Amino acid sequence: MKRVHTTEKSKFIIEKLMIQHFSEIFHKLDSDGDGIISSQKIDLSNLDTSLLGVLEHIFSEMEEMGH
Repeated sequence: MKRVHTTEKSKFIIEKLMIQHFSEIFHKLDSDGDGIISSQKIDLSNLDTSLLGVLEHIFSEMEEMGH
């Protein structure tokens, strides 16, 4: 098996991209812009169906716990 070695710079770039993507997803879900995502105030209409499938378990758990 061939191993891939990354530099600290490439790790930083990847981490920055991940944070950017998670931030974009968060803002799409935050329907009223208050900085909080809850099962009562969530906007799923802006997400791709493939992403919804990935996040479905989290959404179900939020609803069950009343968050």
